[in-house]
Amino acid sequence: MEKWVANDPSDLEIGKAMRDIGISQNSLFEIMDGAAGGLTQRLDVRVTQALNKLTNPRSNFLIDLDQIDQALGIANGASPDELGMNYVPLQLQGCRDQVLDIVEHKLWAWLQPTLIRWEAGPNYCARVLGKMISDMEHSLGSTNPPPPDSGPVRFQVQNMQELCADPMVRITHLNSRVRHDISVNIGIQLRGYIRKKIEFEKQRILRDYKAPNGTVQNGLLRDIIKTLNRVKFNLEHVATACRTHAELCQKEAARLDTVPRINGQILMVEGDGAKIYQRIVSQNGSLTELDAAQAAKAGWLLSQWSTLFDETAPVKAYFERAVTLSTADQTTLMRTAKDVFAEILHDDVLSLWADRPDAQAIAEKLAKGSKFFIETVNTLSPGDKKSFAVFPGADVDSDRVRQFRKMSGCDTKDWQAITSSSNFRASLLSELHQIALANTPGIVIQPGVQSLEAAEFNKWSTYSRLNPDGWQPISDSQLDGLQECKELLAVAIILDVIGVKMGNLICSNYPAVNFGQSTVRSLPNDLNKAARMWAIDKSDLNQLELTHLETTLKTSILNLKQNSELTPEGVVRRLRDNLSNSGTGMENWDPAAVSPLLRSFCMKDAELRQYYITFTSASASLQNTLWYVNGQSTVSGRRVEQSGYYCINPACGSFIGATKEEVEQNEWMCKRCSAIYSTEGCTYKPEWLDLVARTKTSQPQVYSTPIVTQPSAAEPEPHDFNRA
Repeated sequence: MEKWVANDPSDLEIGKAMRDIGISQNSLFEIMDGAAGGLTQRLDVRVTQALNKLTNPRSNFLIDLDQIDQALGIANGASPDELGMNYVPLQLQGCRDQVLDIVEHKLWAWLQPTLIRWEAGPNYCARVLGKMISDMEHSLGSTNPPPPDSGPVRFQVQNMQELCADPMVRITHLNSRVRHDISVNIGIQLRGYIRKKIEFEKQRILRDYKAPNGTVQNGLLRDIIKTLNRVKFNLEHVATACRTHAELCQKEAARLDTVPRINGQILMVEGDGAKIYQRIVSQNGSLTELDAAQAAKAGWLLSQWSTLFDETAPVKAYFERAVTLSTADQTTLMRTAKDVFAEILHDDVLSLWADRPDAQAIAEKLAKGSKFFIETVNTLSPGDKKSFAVFPGADVDSDRVRQFRKMSGCDTKDWQAITSSSNFRASLLSELHQIALANTPGIVIQPGVQSLEAAEFNKWSTYSRLNPDGWQPISDSQLDGLQECKELLAVAIILDVIGVKMGNLICSNYPAVNFGQSTVRSLPNDLNKAARMWAIDKSDLNQLELTHLETTLKTSILNLKQNSELTPEGVVRRLRDNLSNSGTGMENWDPAAVSPLLRSFCMKDAELRQYYITFTSASASLQNTLWYVNGQSTVSGRRVEQSGYYCINPACGSFIGATKEEVEQNEWMCKRCSAIYSTEGCTYKPEWLDLVARTKTSQPQVYSTPIVTQPSAAEPEPHDFNRA
């Protein structure tokens, strides 16, 4: 995939390919002539008929010339002949669809064998089509030549008539000779005029032209360019999908080449797969022949990819494709590629084991590894112990199985032989059942015994233990990054910078670093899962990197702030207004849980911070009004036992918070009665303030939080100790 897609044609190859396709201007002229039903031949017959009359003094050749002009699209007063008025323009206009079909057929005839060539490919073909499109667009921009006319022919006819009427010509009996000689020149000029007029009409059909009603109509070249663009567009999508698939294959190959840690013996170590691949592909294992052998087999593999032509068909309309190959294509390619390695895919692990010189040692190692590691002090009954030997294939009595059972000691009646559909693993399993913990000194602490109960945690030893259920421990720096990702995603969702499409959270303006890369990134439609995938996994649902996601989202938000219609103040206002109705399509989206994320994001932004504080803080005088100290009474008559901020709603009087920071977390809102005391969106009533002024008792002499005189925009964030 990687090499095939990377093929780039040279200028010479592009020129040859364009000639092979055969849709140059001259080729199009020939195609149009053929599609119009032998246009030139019919006119040639009519010209011959007209020229035969030139030698007859009684015939009027100019009438025939007028009729030929009419057939070519030039109006005059003569009566049309059998060709009719505008014969040539109508014939050429009527064959547009047929010409397009022929062009598609020529393009398809070149594309089918070229696309699957190992030295060509989708990028190669797209480059050729791009050059053709460029040339055609340049041709559309050139100036049309002036239309030819029959004036020179008419002048020659008039000259012939004047000469034949000359008395000297008549006396010398040269009349017929003059007619013959001049008619030859007239025939040459007339045919040249007709050829140029037909070419002019073909040029007019090819290029955009103005209809009688004044509208500009697309020329035939414009329709051909659309066809070429559709094919080029699909080829570029195929190239992108193939590049992505190549990356996924490389990652999978690297994963498979990593030897896992198991309680047993891996027969293939790292690098063995590459050696076997080299041996089979190049047949004799020669490195010098590997490239040529790979190219030959890759070309054969591409020739089997029948659905590839559906992906690039000219008749396909524009549509958004996935960034990788379809499951059906991946399955077809993998199934076909496996045919190359058929000779080893039917081998099983016991065949590989039997060929090893240390087969006996491996069998003994496995037998030892399968023994019980739990010590028991009592004798187990036969029903409490079970042993299984699992072998590949359907025959547990084959020579290989008997050899392995004998060497490993699992050929006794205590071992039950089981067949498996997997060719690549043989297992020895022993099980103990119904063991009293008191009789297992290896588990329960006993004097002088090192037991499992006394074990201490010492990091995770293997990846399988590291991530058994999809979780893994993360560091403090990762935790900080996770919080920042969650904040940025939440703000982007509220501002509609990103949204849910087809069940996933989509960022559709991700920058493409290289040509053909996808500009779409997909994350789960759950805020916590999306933030974790971004911060920890650092790749999206399609295994595409997220290196530039932070810059992309921040740039989109910055563009909103710089928009003249949405100032930083407008951004904060929109965040607050949209919060309650945001998160369409998101799972587990809770505006109350998202609000602290919004607040944290705004407080970190120098421009948004001051407006957020203004919107969510109460005025200095109102803060003093809400502040009560121990011993005072609230408007509801309740005696204050803890200094802090209290609701001044006469029907409520509830405690709001002990400190300003605590109240700001709730944006100066009483949780009980939902009264809002912030500058923006306040719902308290003026009469409540009057009631406070009348009922608030004097403050006793106790230590208390100082009364607020003015809000501070530069107040630092309180440290969140609960995150740990």
